[in-house]
Amino acid sequence: MLTLVRHHPGHVLGGLAFDCGPPDCHKRSFLDGVLAAGGAASFDVMDYHTYPVWSTARSDWDGGWSGLTFGNLRAARAILRAHGADKPVLLGETALVCSGCPRPQPAGYQPDQANYVLRLYTRALSSGSGLMGADWYTLGAGDFNSDLLNPDLSDAPGYLAMRATARALDGVLDGGRLAADDLNGAATYRFCRGLTEVRVAWTNTAGTPAVPLPPGATVRDKLGNLVAATAAGFEPLVAERTLTAPCQRRAYWNYGGATLEGSSANGSDLTTVPRYTRPGGPCAGAQPGTCTFDTRTMAGDLESITAGDHYWNYRGDTLASSGTLSGVTRYGRPAGPCAGKQPGTCTFDTRTMAGTLESITAGDHYWNYQGDALVSSGTLGSVGRWGQGGPCSGRAAGTCRFGTRMVTTQRDGTLLESITD
Repeated sequence: MLTLVRHHPGHVLGGLAFDCGPPDCHKRSFLDGVLAAGGAASFDVMDYHTYPVWSTARSDWDGGWSGLTFGNLRAARAILRAHGADKPVLLGETALVCSGCPRPQPAGYQPDQANYVLRLYTRALSSGSGLMGADWYTLGAGDFNSDLLNPDLSDAPGYLAMRATARALDGVLDGGRLAADDLNGAATYRFCRGLTEVRVAWTNTAGTPAVPLPPGATVRDKLGNLVAATAAGFEPLVAERTLTAPCQRRAYWNYGGATLEGSSANGSDLTTVPRYTRPGGPCAGAQPGTCTFDTRTMAGDLESITAGDHYWNYRGDTLASSGTLSGVTRYGRPAGPCAGKQPGTCTFDTRTMAGTLESITAGDHYWNYQGDALVSSGTLGSVGRWGQGGPCSGRAAGTCRFGTRMVTTQRDGTLLESITD
């Protein structure tokens, strides 16, 4: 697979071979050099190749989510963004290679190849990867000892696993990771298809405790065969069940500047964050995909969350305070966002803090506080910058509403305001 070049018909750039692992793969310097020389204008899609090597050791051959294939993906994206070249990325060649293996291959390779096929395409389909695609090389008669077909072109276990994976994950949307997929831990990827929840789970070492599967699920192995299992070990399993409400993603992502932070936890469900699920936290007792926040804002070491009529304030990993919005004195005073509302009915659309400023919106109204004092309030449509080509432009009175709003102090001391509706 070659990278298409828009501006130079008939010319191509070959895929980048990342055959060394993070964090210091020297092959990335080539990409950095191409971009530094202005090469971003010469290609439309960044194509890279990885070939994890098979061994009999019961440890994930790719090194988990931060390993050869997906660790290098995140590092390459960081290089692209550093040069202002946020290109789509294609995994144009990959496979679990039986390096130096005789023919016929060792007995353990083909079952492990099938194991890896399910791991690879589960990771590739998750929102954390953002890949355009992932191409296995080769289907048959290849020179890398990685064929999915037998020498007589009959189906090998790897091909059966690819077919089963395609069927299991057909039409799904990412539902957020439930386990981080670290090298020495476990992986649980969650996907959604209407009312159907699909989980793919495994451990990255044979010694890692098995991953419990949801009760009542239909469970299949890597080849698509029905199995009676309640937990997944080093052999990955696919668990599918029907929910009573639409399956949805409730995940989080952390960015540092313009770059997605390198943590393997990005894309994980909110219920995987321990402080949120402890007693008294916003996700306590919640099932995956059901914990939602109305607002979340940061100010210094303070993290503040609202959901419904409740708030939670964290200092680091510790819950410092919590309660109902209607129970906060400043919110309940005349002209405040909770004034005159019955307990349990006060909710915020957005809430942001910058320095001593706390700004709230709900419906078509805003409230600005300095400490405990309400310093200004009014309708969103009455604010000039929001109405002149802004989010309230062309909206009838009383109908402007924000989905998210953030105000933050930049390094030069000025305020940056960002809004979505």
